[in-house]
Parts: sequence; structure tokens; C-alpha cells
Amino acid sequence: MGRVMDMIIPLRIECAHSSSRTYNMRKKIDPYGVNMKKNRRLLYLIGLACLLIPILIHAGEKSSHEKDMETLRKYQSTLPVANSGLELVAAGELDAAEKKFAKCLEILSEHPFACYGKAISHNRRK
Repeated sequence: MGRVMDMIIPLRIECAHSSSRTYNMRKKIDPYGVNMKKNRRLLYLIGLACLLIPILIHAGEKSSHEKDMETLRKYQSTLPVANSGLELVAAGELDAAEKKFAKCLEILSEHPFACYGKAISHNRRK
């Protein structure tokens, strides 16, 4: 794409005081019709933008490791509450157990013990 072909182009110059003469002038012709020297900066900027945009997009987001650690902290903090809810279900106190499960699910909506306990308490009500 950056290859430039050199061609000899005859040029006819006419002057009022002299006869017309033909001169051979070297003219660089770009086969694509684009002067690459002028657009080189633009191409560098486009390439730089293509490299930096994904980096800038991901800079504001938390890494997957940080998200996993946050989920683990939430799980560990709600585990005693979910376990006490399961004990309440076993004792037959379904209203108190559902309140504990709702509290767990507010903090971590995917808590496995809270989802399981809520399903069991719902099943026992039927």
C-alpha cells in the first residue's frame, strides 16, 4: 500500500514569448490516490485509539478476581443467617425462617442455602 510508482509524464508548457516545448518531469503517483505521508499521522492515531479504547473501557470495571472475592465475602457473611433459617425450617417455624432467607437473599441473591430453604419452606406450606 505504501509503494509509490515513479512515472515520467510529458508536460507541455506554452509561453507567450517562446515556442511550446515539451519537458519530462518526474512525478510521484500513488496507485491508491492517497498521499501516505499526509495520512501517516492519522493512521497512527487510529491505531493508538484501537489499542487504548479497550484498556480505558476495562479500567473502570472490577476484575473478575475482585468480583469473586466480593461474592465470597457476601456468602460467608450470610452463611450463619441461612443456616439458622434452615434450623428454623426443621423446627417448623416457617415465618421466621422465611424472614431470615429474605435477609440473605437481599445481600446475595444467589445464596444457595437461602434459595434451598425458601423452596423447602414454600413446599411445606402446601
